[in-house]
Amino acid sequence: MVSTLSVFREYDIRGRVGEEINTEFCYEVGRALATVYKKLVIGMDKRESSKDIYKAVIDGMLDSGGNVITLSVLPTPVVAFTAKKLNCYGVQITASHNPKGYNGMKIFSNMGRALSRGERCFEQVYFKRKWVKGNGSIEKYNAKKAYINAFPKKNLKLSVVIDIGDGVGEFMGKVLKRIGCKVRIIRGVRFKYNPSVENITTLKELSSTCDAGFAVDGDCDRLMVVDEKGNVVDINRLIILFSKGKEIVTTFETSNMIERYAKVKRVKTGDTFISRELRRSNALLGAEASGHFLWKEWLLYSDPIYTSYKLLSMMNNEKKPLSELLASTPEIFVERFNMPYASGWEERLSKWRCVNTGDGVKIIFEKGYGFIRRSVTEGVLRVTIESKDRRYLNYMRSMLENALNIKKI
Repeated sequence: MVSTLSVFREYDIRGRVGEEINTEFCYEVGRALATVYKKLVIGMDKRESSKDIYKAVIDGMLDSGGNVITLSVLPTPVVAFTAKKLNCYGVQITASHNPKGYNGMKIFSNMGRALSRGERCFEQVYFKRKWVKGNGSIEKYNAKKAYINAFPKKNLKLSVVIDIGDGVGEFMGKVLKRIGCKVRIIRGVRFKYNPSVENITTLKELSSTCDAGFAVDGDCDRLMVVDEKGNVVDINRLIILFSKGKEIVTTFETSNMIERYAKVKRVKTGDTFISRELRRSNALLGAEASGHFLWKEWLLYSDPIYTSYKLLSMMNNEKKPLSELLASTPEIFVERFNMPYASGWEERLSKWRCVNTGDGVKIIFEKGYGFIRRSVTEGVLRVTIESKDRRYLNYMRSMLENALNIKKI
């Protein structure tokens, strides 16, 4: 049993391999999972430690009488999709966008929705050591085939390039080929699991020879988009493009400009909070500034593959290049960065007008705003600044660094 509770996080189970996450712990989690859920699908990402963790969880499930359906290596949204399709719970072995040395698990309901900590009742079984004994069964399932076949065959005749880093995003290319796209896959040399504006240089260069470029994180549940001119598309503009005249669920971190174009319901950061509100509201889309897009018609979990399909279909239907579609959305200058966590940081912002959202603090500047929240997955502060004036971003960043007495990472 691991010595810390910190691995049981709000959205998932995650920690340092060896120190917090080991095979004994994962075996016992498997026992607890099968005690509660009985039938489960399980997949994994491509991290070096994932195979051992995958096997340990399966062994635990089997020893508690679980009916285990193995999916092997594939994107996290495909695990969520399969859990929904087979009406069972799901487990993905992944640490998402976290750096090398981390791993963990995401747990899904039979609706394909990621469970938050308060909803993961198997954790009570784990801590009380009350798992049952049994002889489980194991079977394989071709989840990739079932997922691909859920997309209609099309002939979009668009060319795309996808940067998958060192993750599982290559499968995304097979889906886009099914809808008639010419696909080129690159494996980012500057990032492994977490693409950013700074580390997708090759993608930006190659996208200028295609209709669109996409980058995904290690487990393929976050999306970045590059237009045909090699410009990285700000997620806020993409959210506006998808949600014009509609109802949307998003977080306090996304742009205030979205309210001008859509009916907006804001919730705490995290796909579990978005999916919960999405399920009970009339909204059709949920989105986060981090690149998570949840489509109610498809899945209550972020899926970059389906999102890219929606975007490419829009380009085809409108007969417009991506840059032209985006021209109908406002230009927003946004910068996102991390700062080292410092206790008492909220009090240091008192010189400005601030709004405590329950998820973080929104700071109102004369020509823009900032939003700061404590990360639940890393020991940092997540900072977003936004303005209509690009030069004003430098001012806001400098003011926040001085007020908090810490520099951005």
